[in-house]
Amino acid sequence: MRSTRNCSAVVALLWAIASTSSAQARQTGARQTPATRQPATQTRQSTTPDQGFWELGTDVGLAIGINDPKTLSISIPNSNLRAGYYITPVLSLEPQLSFVSFAAESQTAFSSWMLNLTGLWHFSENRRENQLFLHPGIAFTGGSGSTHFTFLSAAVGMKKPVMNDRIVLRGEAGLGHRLKEGAIDGATSIIANFGWSIYTR
Repeated sequence: MRSTRNCSAVVALLWAIASTSSAQARQTGARQTPATRQPATQTRQSTTPDQGFWELGTDVGLAIGINDPKTLSISIPNSNLRAGYYITPVLSLEPQLSFVSFAAESQTAFSSWMLNLTGLWHFSENRRENQLFLHPGIAFTGGSGSTHFTFLSAAVGMKKPVMNDRIVLRGEAGLGHRLKEGAIDGATSIIANFGWSIYTR
């Protein structure tokens, strides 16, 4: 008999707690107005990091020299890994540094390097949608026994998300110009790059 009374008391207590919780939930829902209720998409966007993360990727490159003699260069993929760091929601910096050294017996050794300083300015902060961007840059090259050159470039491109907001396809097209250096004339090329990127978070 005592166990029956105890079970009845426990059931009654649980029923009272459930009733109280349900009433409080209804009151909270009634007090919440449309102005204070945030859509789920807005909540998800607020959790997206807007700076302090990396964009990593690589490209297929194409360059067509428009000066005489005309040239064509295709790289699948190119030898550089892109690494862009977002310092603001719309501005990322993508510096690149490469170095090559060659030495062989009975041959003249040589080395070459390239420092490329570029940045991307995005027209939108939302990377879950297509993003237009501008991509200006300046590059310096040199090495042992070679002429030092300076290159200027400017391109416009678009990023298209393919897996939520972590992976995007990226394409751009523009112009690149090698400045005149001594007796070597300058040269202009049409450049195009197409590749993919992954965000670190």
